[in-house]
Amino acid sequence: MAKGMPRYQIADWEARNYTFSMRILIATSDYPPALGGMAEYSAAWAAELDRAGCDVDVLARDHSAPSAGRKARVDAMRCSWNPGPLRDPWNALACLKRAEKNSRPDIVMAHTWIGWGPALAWLKGRTGIPYVLSAHGAEILGPRSSAYYAGLMTQSFRGADAVFAVSSFTKNHVAALGLSKERIDVIGNGVDVSRFSPGPGSDGLRKKFGLEGKRVLLTVGGLVERKGHDTVIDALSRLRDSYPDLMYLIAGGWAMNSSREGYLKEIVARRGLQERVVFTGFVADEELPEIYRLADIFVMTGREIAEKGWVEGFGISYLEAAAAGLPVVASDTGGVSEAVCGSNAIMVPSDDAVATAAALSKLLDDSALRSTMSLASRAWAGECTWTKRVSAGRAVMERIIAG
Repeated sequence: MAKGMPRYQIADWEARNYTFSMRILIATSDYPPALGGMAEYSAAWAAELDRAGCDVDVLARDHSAPSAGRKARVDAMRCSWNPGPLRDPWNALACLKRAEKNSRPDIVMAHTWIGWGPALAWLKGRTGIPYVLSAHGAEILGPRSSAYYAGLMTQSFRGADAVFAVSSFTKNHVAALGLSKERIDVIGNGVDVSRFSPGPGSDGLRKKFGLEGKRVLLTVGGLVERKGHDTVIDALSRLRDSYPDLMYLIAGGWAMNSSREGYLKEIVARRGLQERVVFTGFVADEELPEIYRLADIFVMTGREIAEKGWVEGFGISYLEAAAAGLPVVASDTGGVSEAVCGSNAIMVPSDDAVATAAALSKLLDDSALRSTMSLASRAWAGECTWTKRVSAGRAVMERIIAG
């Protein structure tokens, strides 16, 4: 393989039927053993690009996020900085300069524009190294209220050679920054269907959470306002008399901003649902597939909080639930409609406990419908594997390098 080959020579090598191995530097805010959607996203991209024969380096911020995740296939170079609106781009630039000297990448892929984007735009102007930005959702909507952040964000995306948006919803918001939609590819989040799969679930976990002989509703994610746990709790209060065996398992405890666990437990107490709602607390990464196997229905009826820029741009947990063969109840907000398919999910309005209760009741009363939706979930997950998602992105990056 011709590592470090000048870009202008690629066409000559392809003409001689050689395969060009891209040297890709991934820059990310979170990476295993840190937990969370961004860490999962970055680890999956690095692993799939590595499996495809690319020469992959990862540059990750080293901060205080929970670190009980799995070991990633590709090790990361770590960089630390003292975060702040004025410091982030300069810190990122210093890290990127060091990494560029070591990696000599053909292209850089940053999994968030924050910090990395302005630094990459500057670096591209001096070195000519192209870069791609991922776009998720909240990090696009949130900065709009700050002229400083909005300016940095616009500069970052306009300088990118391509943008990988996780949904059409996110694509439209990126395009509103002044980018041509032709430069924005929709490449959704993916799932590892060998890791997340149907099964009876762990007897030990079932006993630990008091779920023996129960039917289980499940939400997986940080305990933040946009996830809509309170709507599901309200819906459960409407269902408890009709379904005495019904439990609600709330999995996850860490939140980047502030956890709502105390607030949610207050709601549970006011509704008299202490025996029907279980908070798992922090879930180690290796336990997560087993958590899904405890459930009968996955429900996450999120909401967009426009004034804070909080939105679900896609939602990896919907795909993980689908891979586990669960029927889904979800709200049609942000990019969630692209994380499910028409036959594996019942969509309800945000903040509508009555509609949520009705959807759950429909599923609880109809085992044939649950089975049909379970099969649809597995089929949908098979269409959304990380291998397929990353392959689409790799083809775009190859075209960029080839010029």
